[in-house]
Amino acid sequence: MLKLNNKLKIIILSCFITLVFLILTFSMNNISNIKEIEELSTPLDSNSGNNIVITRPEINFDNDSMILNITDVFAEIDGTYFNGSSQDSPEIANFSVYLDKDNSFTGITGFLNDTDMDANWNGTLNLSDYSISPGIYYVSCYFENNSGLDNGTSPGSDRFAILGTYNITTASISYIQEKQQLNITNIMIKNDTSTLNDTGVSIAKWSIFNNNTGSNTSYTGNLLYDNNTKLWNATSIDVSNLTEGTYFIISYFRKYSQDSVSDLDREILVTFTVDHEIIITDLYVNYTGGINQELSMGVLANTSYMGGQFGRSMISGEANVSYVIIFDNGTSTSLSGAIEWDQSSWNKTISLSSLKEANYNVSINISHISGDYVSFQFQNSSSFEIIHVINLNIPKPLFNRGPATLDISGISAYCSYSKIGDINESEADSYFYRIYNSSNYYMNLSGDLSYNSIDESWESLNIDLENFTEGFYYVNVFFNNTIVPEGKEENSSNFEVIHKINFQSFKINYIGGLEQSLNITEVSATSSYFPYSQLEGYDAFRTYKYSFYNRTSKIPANPPLVGNLSWNGSYWNKYNIDVSKLPNGEYYVVLNFADNISINSYGSPNSNYFTISHVINVSKPIINYINDFDQWLNITNITVRTSYYDYEILNDSTANIYTYFIFNDTYEITGYLNWNDPHWEAIEIDVSELDPGQYKVRSLFSADETGSIYSMNSSIFEVEHVMNITTPSITYDSDSKTLDISGIQVYASNNKYIKSENESDLHIYQIFDEDNVSTGIFGNLTWNGSNQCWEALNLNIQSLNPGNYFIKVNFSINYISGVSVSNASETFTIEKPETTPPNLYWVFVLIILIIIIPFLIAFIRRLIIYRREENE
Repeated sequence: MLKLNNKLKIIILSCFITLVFLILTFSMNNISNIKEIEELSTPLDSNSGNNIVITRPEINFDNDSMILNITDVFAEIDGTYFNGSSQDSPEIANFSVYLDKDNSFTGITGFLNDTDMDANWNGTLNLSDYSISPGIYYVSCYFENNSGLDNGTSPGSDRFAILGTYNITTASISYIQEKQQLNITNIMIKNDTSTLNDTGVSIAKWSIFNNNTGSNTSYTGNLLYDNNTKLWNATSIDVSNLTEGTYFIISYFRKYSQDSVSDLDREILVTFTVDHEIIITDLYVNYTGGINQELSMGVLANTSYMGGQFGRSMISGEANVSYVIIFDNGTSTSLSGAIEWDQSSWNKTISLSSLKEANYNVSINISHISGDYVSFQFQNSSSFEIIHVINLNIPKPLFNRGPATLDISGISAYCSYSKIGDINESEADSYFYRIYNSSNYYMNLSGDLSYNSIDESWESLNIDLENFTEGFYYVNVFFNNTIVPEGKEENSSNFEVIHKINFQSFKINYIGGLEQSLNITEVSATSSYFPYSQLEGYDAFRTYKYSFYNRTSKIPANPPLVGNLSWNGSYWNKYNIDVSKLPNGEYYVVLNFADNISINSYGSPNSNYFTISHVINVSKPIINYINDFDQWLNITNITVRTSYYDYEILNDSTANIYTYFIFNDTYEITGYLNWNDPHWEAIEIDVSELDPGQYKVRSLFSADETGSIYSMNSSIFEVEHVMNITTPSITYDSDSKTLDISGIQVYASNNKYIKSENESDLHIYQIFDEDNVSTGIFGNLTWNGSNQCWEALNLNIQSLNPGNYFIKVNFSINYISGVSVSNASETFTIEKPETTPPNLYWVFVLIILIIIIPFLIAFIRRLIIYRREENE
C-alpha cells in the first residue's frame, strides 16, 4: 500500500507540473496577443504626485512644422495656485513627452512658464530638433517645490500623432443610430511611390476612446484590407454598449521591413457621437364600457442601449413609463399616471368614470431612468369613445296578498359617470315603472318612482292590483339623465299575484268532558279580487273548509280533522265538531276558502288556542264483604269510559293504571283490578289484616291520552273479626278422679295466633253435663309454650256425681266483640264405685304367687343346665 501511494503521488505531481506548464504557455500566448491592444492603453488619468494638483494640459501639434504647444496648465497646493511671480513660482515646472503605446518616457522635456503671472502655465517645443519616431504620443506636466517635498504630475494630455514616412489617409466614419453600428472605411496607407497592403502590414487595428476623458473604452478590433479598392475598412461595429457621448477612433499600423519591424504609425480619426433611442414596438388599449368604465393599456418598448443591432426590451427598473388621456384634438385631460411592469409588459388598468362622453386616445411616454443615455419617446394610441351607462338594481317586487297591493322598493340607480354616481331626484330626468304580465303584455299600469332619501333608494308603494287576475307579472323600470339621455330600462324578477281571502275574527267554543266537541261560529270572509269582493256565501266561494292544527308542531292534527263550514245567510258556522279522536294537547283552527276562479285563501289567521283534555268516567264500585274466618271482599261491576275515541271503553290493553283502594281514615290496602269484559273486578280480596271498623272502596284508572282519575267511593262496609277455637282434648283418670284439658289452639280472623294470657281478655273452661247444663266447675286456661297449646291439668272433679260430661272453652279479645265458645269436647263418664272386701283381694293375690313361683324357679334352673351342656 505504501509503494502504491508513492506511485500515486508521483503521478499526481507529474500531472500538476504538466498543467502548470500548459497554463503558462497559454498565458504567454494571450499576453503576446493582448500586448498589441495594450499599446493603445491610456496612462492613469489622475495626479501621480503627492500634494500638488495639476490640471490636464491642452496641446496643439502641427505635423508639418513639428511644433508642439502646451497650454492651460494650472497647479495648486492647498488651494494656492502657482504663478510666474518670484514669490509664487515653483522650483521646477516642466513637461515631458511619452509614447502612448507603452507609456514610456521619450527623454524629451521642456519648460513651462507663466509670463502673465495669471497661474496659466504654457510651453512650446519643436520636435524636429529631436530624434523621435512616428507614433502616438501625449504630454504630462511636472511641478516641484520646497526641495522636492512638494510635487505632482498632471494627467496625460490628448493624444497626438507623429506621422512616419507613409501617410495614412483620413478615414470615413459612418455611425448608424437605429442599429447602433459604426463603419470605418476608406483608409489608405501610401507614400509618393507605393501603397501599403496587408502583406506589408503586421498590425492594422482600431480603438475607440472617450473624447471627454481620453480613456480607452476597451472597444478595439482589426482593420481589414480590400484588395479591390486598396482600402482598409472595419464595418458593422456594434457600439450599443457605449453610453451616450462623443468618441474618437485611433487606427494604427505596423509595417514589415526587410530586416526588422518598422516604427508604429498611428492616426487619430474623426470623432462621432453615440445617441441612443427608445422605440415603442407595441401599444394597445382596450376600453371596457358599462358601469365600470375601465381602460386597459399595455406597452412594449425596445432600447438601442446594450441591445445590439436589433435592440432589446426595456424592463422594470430602467424606464419611466407614463400615460396621459387626451381628447382627439390633442388636449390633455387630468387623467394621467405611471404604468408598471408586470414581468412581461408595461400595463395599467384605470377607471375612466370621471371623463365625460367623448372620443379619446392615450399618449404613452417612455424615458430612461439611469444616466447611461438620455432618450425620450412618446406615442398616441388609437381613438376610443367613452359611452356612459346607467345601471339599475331592482329587488323582487313584494305583492301584499291581503290588500292586493304591490310594493316596489329598494331600487338603486347608478351612473357610470363618477361625478353623478348614485342617481337621486336631482340627477334624474325620467324615472317611472310599467307592469307587464308573464306574456310581456303591458297591463296599462305605470307610474313615477319616488326617491327615499333615508334609504337612498327609489320606490313606489301600495300599487293597487286588486283587478289583476292571479298569475306572474314583472315590473319594467326606466331611468335617464343628461349624461345618458338614451336612458336605461331594466326588468325585475317575476312576482306572483295570489289573491287572498280576507277573514275577520271568528269564534271557537270548546266543550270538554265526555262530550269533547267544538263550535266554530261567526266566520266572515271576502276575496281580495275585486270582481268577487262584493259576493257572499256560496255565490262567492266554492271551498269553505276548516282544519285543526297542533300548536307545538304547527302541522295538521293527527289524525286529521277537517270539514266544511255552513252558510246561514250572515256567517259561516260549524257546530258540534267531534274532537274526541284528537289526543290531548293544544290546538288551533285554520280556515281555508277558495273563490270561483280558484283563488285560495291559503289559510286564515289562526284561531285562539284551545286545549283538549280527555277525561275518564269510572262507575261506583259494587262490594260484597264476607264476614267469616276467611275475611274476603269482592269488588265488582266497575265500568270505565273515556272521552278519547280510541279508548272509549278502557280495558286491560288501553289502561295504564287500574288499582283499587280499601281505606278508612287510618289504614289502606291496595291491589290491581282484573278485566272481566265489560267490567273491572277484584274477587276474594283478603281483608283479614284490616282492623275492625268501617271501610270504603274506590278505584284509580289512567290511560295515555286521558290522565288519571279516582272513582266515587263505594258504600261503607264494616270489618268484624271472628275467632276459631280448636276442640279441647280431655283425659279423665277415674281412679284419681282428675281431668286434664289440653290441645287447645285459638286463631283470630286477622291471622293472629292467640298464645299469651296478655293477648286474651278471657280464657276459661267449663264442664257441662250431658244435658248441656253447666256443672258450675270452670277455671282459667294457661298457655303451654312447650306444647304450643292452651291447657288445664290435674283438675279435681271428685265433686261430680256419676254421669256423662263434656268440656267447652271460652275466649275473648279486645278487637273481637263478644265471647267465643269452642265446640264441645268428647264425653267422659264418671261411674258409681264397686264395694269389694279388702282381705279377699289380698288372699287371691297370695294364692297366685304361691302357684307361680315354684314353676318359675324350676324353669330358671333348667335353663342354666341347658346352657352348660351347650358350652361343653
